Amino acid sequence: MESIRINFYALVIAAVNPEVVSQEQAFEYYEKGKLSSGRFPYTEEDSQDMLVMRRQGMKYRDIAEIYGMNFTNVYKRIEKLLKNGGGGTFGEIPPGKAG
Repeated sequence: MESIRINFYALVIAAVNPEVVSQEQAFEYYEKGKLSSGRFPYTEEDSQDMLVMRRQGMKYRDIAEIYGMNFTNVYKRIEKLLKNGGGGTFGEIPPGKAG
């Protein structure tokens, strides 16, 4: 029963707080009463998920909307991940799916 209550509170936090854009952030906000002080509250796992979405043909703007960030930041995160050997090359992204 307690986990249902916590999940409900996290949902409410995400619904009313524009700073909270992911499930992880909602639980962090619930537990700490604030978000991490880091400039980018997104994890390496988030970057990997962005790359997967991009490879599935999603546009940068659509991915950015999901994460509540600028599409340029999504592009840069994916580019950095690929440059550091974290998932192949841009060539694996379907052609004609720019932007």
